[in-house]
Amino acid sequence: MTETKTGKKKVAIVGAGTAGLEAAKVAAERGFDVVVYEKSDRIGGQVNLASVPPRKSELMRRITTYGEELPKLGVRIELNHPAQIDELNQADAVIIATGSKNTIIPVPGHDGPNVVSAWDLLDGKKTVKGSVVVIGGGLVGVETAEYLLEKGCSVAVVEMMDQIAPSLDPKLRPYILKQFEESDVKQYVHTRLSSIDAKGVHAVDTQTNAEIYLPCDYVVMAVGSTPTPLDVTGIKVPVSYAGDCAPDRTHSIAEAMVSGAKAAKALDL
Repeated sequence: MTETKTGKKKVAIVGAGTAGLEAAKVAAERGFDVVVYEKSDRIGGQVNLASVPPRKSELMRRITTYGEELPKLGVRIELNHPAQIDELNQADAVIIATGSKNTIIPVPGHDGPNVVSAWDLLDGKKTVKGSVVVIGGGLVGVETAEYLLEKGCSVAVVEMMDQIAPSLDPKLRPYILKQFEESDVKQYVHTRLSSIDAKGVHAVDTQTNAEIYLPCDYVVMAVGSTPTPLDVTGIKVPVSYAGDCAPDRTHSIAEAMVSGAKAAKALDL
């Protein structure tokens, strides 16, 4: 790397989610001149969504801390600023931490007006009401179902596996399942989505091949995420990756922090 006029080598980080923010912190602590480019109007990435369901608001504490610490370390955070190739080429190295996006199952009807992504719902970009079928019974699906219950919706969850949210904290899972039972949340496990129409969801029981139809007002997709790597064409400086867009994807906030720190520690002094 070459030195800037300030005597520091410059690192550009694309994405202000947990991985990008931790990379910025570690790189700045190592003596680099760091700039973070974030295309949205706030830092935090997926944590802004993860903190919305019940009991999850504490997750934002770490993001608040980054917002306080990074300026003190001299890190510049450019919000509403999609990174441009010429800007990145002015740095000595680039760390891409662009995260991932909500996955939509491309069944017939997936693009209908009654279909909403869990991310858009939790981000406040979309609203739903009435009866809702949540596609996906993993952690995001279960937390989205909880959020919908708080909003007064009636909820059903469709999951291909044999149970919902097996990765939930063992101490928390019984509480949530009891809440679902008391709130009459229908759980359709061993069930595969086949199509969506204006009035509901068509699915198949994978054990019996029986067809299932679930009438509803809205469908919420909560089936995981897909990496959103940046197109690196034209970038002439060394590039590395952190977080969900990295080849070794992260599955938690803690893993994203480790990934960001690792990318920053690997920078060549």
